[in-house]
This record gives sequence, structure tokens and C-alpha cells, in this order.
Amino acid sequence: MQRTTEDIIRQAGLRATTQRKTIVQGIEVLGCASPRDIETWIAKHGVSINTVTVYRVLEALERVKLLHRLRDGRVSLCSMPDTHGHHAMLHCTQCDAVTEFHDERICKSVGAHAKSSGFSVEAHNTEILGVCTQCA
Repeated sequence: MQRTTEDIIRQAGLRATTQRKTIVQGIEVLGCASPRDIETWIAKHGVSINTVTVYRVLEALERVKLLHRLRDGRVSLCSMPDTHGHHAMLHCTQCDAVTEFHDERICKSVGAHAKSSGFSVEAHNTEILGVCTQCA
């Protein structure tokens, strides 16, 4: 059974407001998108959501691990919200496709390196840049 946008938002502990549902739908359609791309998509669909609300919703979705922020400020929906631990992204620099995967070894390695350096990790995000098979 496919989960709806509303289900995903509610399971993350957020209210499924019209603004949140619309913004998540925009990211689903756009894939990897900047806040500006999302605003443009929303406006083209006749919905009015101000810039501040877009940023606040994106921050809330990131806080509950429903989306990932990429190195250039764009966002991508988490494709594995029920998988806890470290998620990494393979990001195609040609077509912008983002493929997400989970690997506990990356998380342990980052944690071990940080600990040996006396560094306290608050969060980490692994984005691997390259070219996908479709673009190669």
C-alpha cells in the first residue's frame, strides 16, 4: 500500500496542513529542488504560499528527517523515512537525480573519526557527487 503525502507528514508527528502537503507534493514532482523552485511550482499551480512559510515548512520537514538538504541548499525528500541511522545520497551532477541509500558502516566510521578527533557530531550528511548510469 502506497503511503499518501498526508500519511508521511502525520507519521513524522506533524499536522498535515495544506501548505505542508502542497510543498511535499512540489518536492515529489521536482525531485531535487531549491526553495525558489518549490515556490515557482506552487505559484504555477494556483496556490499562494509565502516565502517565509516555504522556508519554515522545509525546516520542519528537515527536523523530522523527511527531507535532506544538499550541499547547494536544495532539498530532496527522504526516500527511507522509516530507516533510522545514516542516509547517504548519490547525486548525479548531469541530471540532478538523487539516489538515497543507508549504510551503518558509514555512520560508524564518521562517528569513530569524530571521536578520535575529540569532535562532537550533531549531524552529518553524505552526498556523493558523480554521474549516473543514465547520463554516463
